[in-house]
This record gives sequence, C-alpha cells and structure tokens, in this order.
Amino acid sequence: MKRILLGILLISVILVAGCTQTEIICNKPYIKVGTDCCLDVNDNGICDKDETTTTTTIYRPTTTVATTVPTTTALLNKASLNIKYIFFDYENKISEK
Repeated sequence: MKRILLGILLISVILVAGCTQTEIICNKPYIKVGTDCCLDVNDNGICDKDETTTTTTIYRPTTTVATTVPTTTALLNKASLNIKYIFFDYENKISEK
C-alpha cells in the first residue's frame, strides 16, 4: 500500500513539474514573440528583423546659372566713367552760376 501511494505521489510530482510553464520576460527594447524575445528598438510592436524598410530617392533637376564676373579693367573703366560724369556735371553747375 505504501508503494502504491509512493508511486502515485511520484507520478503526480512528475506531471505537475512537467505542466508548469516558465514565464519568459523580455526587457526593453526587446518584446516577447511566442517563446522568444526579439529586438524592437522603435517600440512599434514589430520585431526589427521582420520590418521592411522603404527607401525613396527624390531626384531634383539641377539648374546651372551662368554668371559673368566683371574684370578689374571693366570695373575701373566703369568707375572712371562715373568720375568723369560727376566732374562734368559739377563743371556744368559751376558754369551755370
């Protein structure tokens, strides 16, 4: 009788031990998926390895603007014309008086 009780007790302990589940705890930034943890850096509930990334390339037309840079000679010629105009205008004002 003691052997039967001991056998039933032993079988019960084995069944109870086999049926208990260990809780899987995943710390941030990991999330629990099934019986594993997977990385979820952006915290959107989807494993990063399962996410697909979309890359969009935007092409913008380039414009070239032709600019002319005046040379020193051109600048000096323009300045001398301005000076001549100022003196000519000044001489005219003096002669009018």
